[in-house]
Amino acid sequence: MRKRNLILIALVFTLIICATIQPAIAYFTTFVTAKGGYVIKLGDTTKVKETFSNWTKAVTISNDKDSEPVFIRAKVRYEGKYTIEVSGDGWTVEQGDGYYYYGSSAADTGLTILEASKDTAPLKVEIKDVPVAVNEDGTENQDYKQLKDGESFSVVVVYESTPVRYHEDGTAYADWDAELVEIGSTSGGNG
Repeated sequence: MRKRNLILIALVFTLIICATIQPAIAYFTTFVTAKGGYVIKLGDTTKVKETFSNWTKAVTISNDKDSEPVFIRAKVRYEGKYTIEVSGDGWTVEQGDGYYYYGSSAADTGLTILEASKDTAPLKVEIKDVPVAVNEDGTENQDYKQLKDGESFSVVVVYESTPVRYHEDGTAYADWDAELVEIGSTSGGNG
């Protein structure tokens, strides 16, 4: 009889424990809350500023104040019968791949890192041999008249930025072949 009472007490105790565990687990999984949030900005935002004066286009690239450091390169595309000259302090001469790099050379360690809130020096594209409006004898220059009456040409500067990457030894490098991969949401918590 005593053995039977002990088994009944153990069974009742087990039933009570089993009955109370389920609601306790449900409480902890259903009613846990978190408050607050932080906006995390990953990546970079660069902007281009262009001016045109005296047959020279000047292009400056700005890195946004909340952006990560980047490397910059630019390619000049020109269509027209006049010649152009590309120059700019801190810019390389055109490299074998057709780009001008912001920095002393296209080698990884020679490029200039454009930090947040900084601008490149202007990359200048000067259009040479543009005809004058008036000839030396005071007559209107027909080449200039043709230019003024609709002869067209275009100077397009396309630029790229890539985040600064680091080798294991800590030296910076540019990965111009990196692809932008967007994963998940672009907005954070609203707490």
